[in-house]
Order: sequence, then structure tokens, then C-alpha cells
Amino acid sequence: MDAALLPLENTTGGWIGDVVSGLVRMSERDPSSRIVEELNLPVVLALAGRVKAGEPAFPRRIKTHPVPLGHCEDWLNDRYPESELVETSSTSEAAERAAREPGSLAVCNASAARRLKLRILVHHVEKETPNLTRFVVVSRALAPTPGRVRKSSLWFSLPNRPGSLKAALGVFSRHDVNMTRIESRSLDAFRSYRFYVEIE
Repeated sequence: MDAALLPLENTTGGWIGDVVSGLVRMSERDPSSRIVEELNLPVVLALAGRVKAGEPAFPRRIKTHPVPLGHCEDWLNDRYPESELVETSSTSEAAERAAREPGSLAVCNASAARRLKLRILVHHVEKETPNLTRFVVVSRALAPTPGRVRKSSLWFSLPNRPGSLKAALGVFSRHDVNMTRIESRSLDAFRSYRFYVEIE
């Protein structure tokens, strides 16, 4: 595989923590893997299920990933107050489960619904705030596009003692580098932390 497209941040759900942790683990296992591009894309969510045309949809369960669920939970509760909202590991898994389980619907993208021959009940689950997701392209083989690099991502660990994080971040200030994001992740049951930082 030349590249992978990973969702990093959503306007409603914020940072997607398992992806940040995965990026840190990937970097530690294979330092040649790196983020080579960033894309901000609107995400259009559909509501779909194995429902026959003309048949009313009264789902027992509606399944989706936690981030889309956070975006459209109010919309779903308004229209399907009796349905149980169930989190899945991805919108693709939600669509697959809706295809197998009678009485279930999925909030997923339309292409997944069509692939699984689900009937799309609502083509665009709307909300007032736009549903934008920031994706990163990760690759071992590709290099960042020359002239387009405006941001870098770093992850590092520090000794667990007072002042170590302040001292590390002070380097950016001394060299007039703007830091736009910092996240801490524990990958070993809170014994130590890695810091994920984005800088301009």
C-alpha cells in the first residue's frame, strides 16, 4: 500500500484519540512512515438500512461510530426517540451490522450503503454546524509535496519530573516557532506519556 488516509479531527467530536495513539505507535515501530499531507473534507452522513421501499422504518437500534454519533445524536433522538443508539468501531462496521441485523439502521456514507445494498432513507443527515473532518495522508513511500508544507507533527516522550514539558516546549518559543496543538497519550497504562505536537 502506498498511502493511508486517516481521520484525525472532527469539528463536532474533536480529536480522534485512537488515531493519534496509532500514529504514535506507528512512528515508534516504523520511523519511515510519516504524515505527507492534510485534507479538510466535508463528511456527508446517510441513514440506511435493510428496509423495503414503502415500508416504514421503526428501528430498534441505530449504529454508527462515536464521532458521527456526536454530530447527529440530537437529530436522531428527535426523529427516532424509541431507538437505541449503538456505537461501533467505524461507520463501515455500522453499515455491515445493519445489513445483517433486522431492525437496525446505520449512519454511514452512501457508498457503504450502496455496496451493501442498503436502502438509503435519508441521504444527508443534517445539522446546523458543518461536519468537517481533518484527514492526514500517511505513507512510507510518498514525500510531502514541495512548497505545500506548512505544518509538522512531532511526538516525543519526556522524563517524568517537574518542569520537563515546560523545558521541551520552551525550545519552540526560543526559535519563534508557533505550536498549534498538543495532545498527551499514555500507551502503557499511565506509566509514561507521549506528547503529540503540531507546529507551523
